[in-house]
Amino acid sequence: MLVLRSRWGNGRSTFTWLDNWHGHGSLLNKYGNRLVYDAASSLNSKLSDYIFNGRWNFPHPVSTDMVQVVQNLLELHTSREEDIVEWVPPRNKMFTVAYAKEFIRTHGDRVV
Repeated sequence: MLVLRSRWGNGRSTFTWLDNWHGHGSLLNKYGNRLVYDAASSLNSKLSDYIFNGRWNFPHPVSTDMVQVVQNLLELHTSREEDIVEWVPPRNKMFTVAYAKEFIRTHGDRVV
């Protein structure tokens, strides 16, 4: 269930692999740790690490997954604006504190 999405600008606050900023959602969830390895990166890297002079500067792709990600990046434009996170509610749902609380709370095993 998609509830939060990063709208990135300069990439300084958006985690490359963990945040939902790409059309495929979280790149780590979509492709796994292998893509992080293929990019010679770390889980803590930010999008700004791959932007140089307003252009994408990703490592040369070494896997088919990386080729796909890099091709999709070429369609995305960088910006000087700050990154933001926005609420993307499921269909027919509005933002409420109760819904947000339910989404972020820890769900453990049910006690009977």
